[in-house]
Amino acid sequence: MPITSYRRKPYAAGMSLPASARAMSTAELQAASPQQIIDELDAGGAILVITTDDPPSLLGVLTRDRDILGEATLAAAIARGDIPPLADLLDQ
Repeated sequence: MPITSYRRKPYAAGMSLPASARAMSTAELQAASPQQIIDELDAGGAILVITTDDPPSLLGVLTRDRDILGEATLAAAIARGDIPPLADLLDQ
């Protein structure tokens, strides 16, 4: 299964990350062993890629979890306006 990255707020807005999710700066990510990152993602973890700014900004999320991918795809479609927000659909 490929590693998928969802960027910025469409993902972070409504996602429930696994308990094993952790934040890593881009520098930390580049310094880490690629196999270490893949193993962590294969174990069901997620990595929030952040800037080193103060306060840090979310750049994206690395994950291989199919449930998270589904939630992120839905959140991104809502953010793009492809589908209405779920609350609007439930009110109808």
